[in-house]
Parts: sequence; C-alpha cells; structure tokens
Amino acid sequence: MIESIKSFVNSQNQKILNRQMNKQKNIIIGVSSAFLLLAGFDGWTYDFFVLLRFIVCVSGIYLAWLAYKTKQEKWIWIYGIIAVLFNPFLPLHFGRSTWAIIDIATAIFLIISIFIFQLKK
Repeated sequence: MIESIKSFVNSQNQKILNRQMNKQKNIIIGVSSAFLLLAGFDGWTYDFFVLLRFIVCVSGIYLAWLAYKTKQEKWIWIYGIIAVLFNPFLPLHFGRSTWAIIDIATAIFLIISIFIFQLKK
C-alpha cells in the first residue's frame, strides 16, 4: 500500500516537474524569437533573415505541439500560423515595410503569449 502511494506521489511530482520545464521552454523560446524579430531592424544581411525565419518557424511548430499536448486548439492555430508565416522552405514574399509590421506584431504577441498561454494538464 505504501509503495503504491509513493509511486503515485512520484508520478505526480514528475508531472509537475515536466509542466514547469515546458513552461520554462515556452518562455525561452518566446523571448528568444521575439528578440530575434526585433533585432532584425538593425540592417542585417539576407542570411540573418533566413536564419530568423527558420528559428521562428521551428519555435512556432514547437509551441503548437505544446498547445496540442495540452489540448488548447486556438493556440495550435495561432502558433501554426506563425510557423507558416515564417516558413523558410516556401517563403511568403512581402515588402520590407510589411515584414517590419509582421515582425513587430509577432514579437509582441510572443512576449504576451508567455503570460497568457498556460500549460495545463
């Protein structure tokens, strides 16, 4: 009986630890992606923007996967749209001023989503 209680407590502790680690990953990914989006205004080369697209796309995919794991459908769509928008393999072509607006809006959204997107379960 005591062993089953210990096992249950350990499994609950592991779930809590996993949730905290995922939340930390969410914060790191959101802040780093937002930082890169805002750093793009410093006149970097085209290679920087390809790397930026790749990192933000992968971040969007990972955050969408976290949202999927926690069954938060609206966040899956939001992060999925970010991943598609910054997809480096089939890039969307907009003007520089349009990309500036998209970059700022996405950076602000990613920072705000750190506080709104909750990793439940």
